[in-house]
Amino acid sequence: MALNLQTFKTRTLTAIVFVVIMLGGLLINQWTFLVLFSVIHYGCWIEYQKLIALIDNDYKNISPFHKYGIRLLGFGFMLWVTTDAFKIGDVALYEIGWWLLIVMLIALPIMEIVVSRQFNLKNLGYSFLGLLYISISLGLLLNIRCGPAGSKDSLFFGQEFMLVVGEVICLMIIASLWINDTMAYIVGSLIGKTPFSSISPKKTWEGTIGGAILAVAAVTLTNYLINDAFIMMKYNTTDIVEFSDEPCACKRNFPVISKMIGRLNDVVVDMDGKVLHASFFGIALSKDSSIHQYQVTFNGDSLNLNIHNLQNDKDYYVNKYIPLIQKYARFDRYSVTMNAPFEKAPNGKHREVVDKRKVKEYIYTE
Repeated sequence: MALNLQTFKTRTLTAIVFVVIMLGGLLINQWTFLVLFSVIHYGCWIEYQKLIALIDNDYKNISPFHKYGIRLLGFGFMLWVTTDAFKIGDVALYEIGWWLLIVMLIALPIMEIVVSRQFNLKNLGYSFLGLLYISISLGLLLNIRCGPAGSKDSLFFGQEFMLVVGEVICLMIIASLWINDTMAYIVGSLIGKTPFSSISPKKTWEGTIGGAILAVAAVTLTNYLINDAFIMMKYNTTDIVEFSDEPCACKRNFPVISKMIGRLNDVVVDMDGKVLHASFFGIALSKDSSIHQYQVTFNGDSLNLNIHNLQNDKDYYVNKYIPLIQKYARFDRYSVTMNAPFEKAPNGKHREVVDKRKVKEYIYTE
């Protein structure tokens, strides 16, 4: 199939409009996201039921209650996976979603028998497959985007998914789908020869496979070009914080940090459980102009001070700094190494303190 430039322009302009609408729904607040994906949910169900009817003519005979009831059941699931961020007065949407799920799960099979006067297990199976394909997928996307808001917890994905990370993950998913669709069209137009399905004869296996490969390559390349510590992929910065129960002044549902305690890699913990902050070493060692850079590593019973300088006078640093450290932190063994390779974080950044009680393997680089 030759590349149709007019069709390509139309698809590109449509994609731009789609991205603008999607960004608005995703980034304005949780309510716009819910409204946007509720509309998408309903539209997907319309297309899914048309597609199943083309595959199996018997599905055309489902009752109106079955047709719309299964959509309502799916919407109930989407509401159920929301959190306290979605409240109308004192009523949370997940409570409405829960009861809607229960009612429709009971009513749908019963009404199928009463209205259709037969229990068509095959058609019910098609519809419940749609729940897995559409409603649960969009519900989980909603949970990723808005899970931590309000309750700071996500039903499926845990509280470590901060709200802003949920936004970025959703953006990545949407962007990868757009890339896949666009690349599938381009590849299929250029080299596509094998029809993918008689239902959609213009789609080809070459385009489908090419689009998937290029979408994965694009996301992988994006991750490669971005620092590993960037929130897009590596959201665990080891910050130790306290959250406030007060709402954000920006009127959005961002969790508000009330206190910044430090980082997990900023402290040395000795054999007695006593905590020594990294600033202790910074104050003690920064006054020594002979030290170019340093790193403290420790485990359960030992501490090592790795010093980089030009003199390479190990005894001088042992006699000067080990007695000082012994006053404030108790270990069985203390040592000093000179100009050894530093143990760096996975993102390549230098750490002044490395806790080897938790990490068994490091990448040694200079």
